[in-house]
Amino acid sequence: MVNDLRRQFSGYVYIQHLLDVVRDGSYNFVNPSANTQAVRDYLAPTLLSNANSEMYQLNATLTHALFNLPGGPLQFGIGGAVRYESVYAPSANPDYNGPTQRYFNVNAFGTIGHRWVQSGFFEIKAPVFDQLSLEGSGRYDHYSSGQSNFSPKAGVVIKPVRGVLLRGSISGGFRIPSFGETSALPTTGYVPYFTQLPAAYLAQFSNPGVTCTASSPANCSVYVSAYTVGEKAVANPALKPEKSRNITLGAEFKPTRWLTLSGDYYNIRKTGAIQPAPFGDALKQYYANGTMKAGYTFELAAPDVNHPLAPPVVATVGAPFINANKIETEGVEFGAQYSIPLFGEVRLSGNAEAAYVIKLNTVYADGHVERYVDTLGNFNLTSGSGTFRWKGSWQNTLEFGKIGSLTATAYYTNGYNLSADDQNSGRCTDPDPNSGNSGLDGGLQPCRVKPFFNLDLTGEVNVGERFTFYVNVLNVLNTRPPLDTVTYSGYLYNSVQAEQGIIGRAFRAGVRAKF
Repeated sequence: MVNDLRRQFSGYVYIQHLLDVVRDGSYNFVNPSANTQAVRDYLAPTLLSNANSEMYQLNATLTHALFNLPGGPLQFGIGGAVRYESVYAPSANPDYNGPTQRYFNVNAFGTIGHRWVQSGFFEIKAPVFDQLSLEGSGRYDHYSSGQSNFSPKAGVVIKPVRGVLLRGSISGGFRIPSFGETSALPTTGYVPYFTQLPAAYLAQFSNPGVTCTASSPANCSVYVSAYTVGEKAVANPALKPEKSRNITLGAEFKPTRWLTLSGDYYNIRKTGAIQPAPFGDALKQYYANGTMKAGYTFELAAPDVNHPLAPPVVATVGAPFINANKIETEGVEFGAQYSIPLFGEVRLSGNAEAAYVIKLNTVYADGHVERYVDTLGNFNLTSGSGTFRWKGSWQNTLEFGKIGSLTATAYYTNGYNLSADDQNSGRCTDPDPNSGNSGLDGGLQPCRVKPFFNLDLTGEVNVGERFTFYVNVLNVLNTRPPLDTVTYSGYLYNSVQAEQGIIGRAFRAGVRAKF
């Protein structure tokens, strides 16, 4: 498999050329339409960027039924593979030649790397008898970059009585660091930071006659009241592979021919998890005493022109990817499927699914724990969209034989707290209503975002065997998204939770034809 990507960037200003035309006056800023095409092309020259990725693999497997057990044949399989993978994606906008020899607003990310992988694997399935089935498998991988690992898995299926199935498995996992984590250019994401600045620090940026505090942003210099900090993740060639342990337990019940109920519990623990270094403590240390934490790089903004003696804020803080100590998650998932004959050719069928996240934590090497469930964490990895404790869907379909069908689908996602541990913010708590403030950022909204519910309808009518007419009504109730002033996955709303809400009620009609 070979992928070649060619990108063309037009209309992006080259920084040095902008400085040139400002210096020599060759660009007419008063009347831009008066500029010649040659001047425009000089100011924003077309940028071409080429990237390539390749993967070559040879894979061989051998399977055989060894002998018969009371429940069926004992099956065994063995195999091996060799793979070469590479990526050549240099930055379209590097700064190797200095900060002015590049473009505004063109992503600077780039990575280059290659490696060989040799693998061997096996699998065995043993239907011991009708009520008990066992399976086991394992895989060994070795990378030319020096890493290797054996990943085992064992599972069991038990059918104690008719209509009841119990299942469980335990496995080990392995993930090699990606090229983006070991050999990429730095990647910077920007997050709001104003309300996390210490009170003593904020006070130094007060407007005349008032005191700047987290609860009174109008009293603060724009220098801090509109403040975001760039958190820069830097590649780390010394990263070790991630390893994981996964336990699942489940049950399936079929009390009648038309109904199936299921429930599954999962518990996953990942050690040596690869992720950006935590920036919260480094920023907190700088704003507390002006010192920079070891292992981190800081770029400071120019001093505030209105408060030249006040300390500068951090423009960007950078650190290499790290193998964090541990990521833990556990939860349960529920499901129900049914298909009920009503009368004639009319049938009601449905599918319900729900997921409940009990825990999603990161435990760092120094012992501190970040807890993400029911918050906007992990903020960096989810673009501030967060980890919902509950979410689910319920679909019901009335089928009218060959005539057509009518389907209603409901979606639910619970609310969450407007905080994220990976931003070192702690839990957002609403102040005493008698204090004059009603919530986050001095009254913009309460600390808790409300749940979101959405309902879609779909109808189909078949005309003969070749034509199907359909009408879809999305977000039938025209539910609006709840206000979220913190996440940046959407403007003032969470796109993962409530994207259909920002679109509103929508209608689609069409016809499908078969010839």
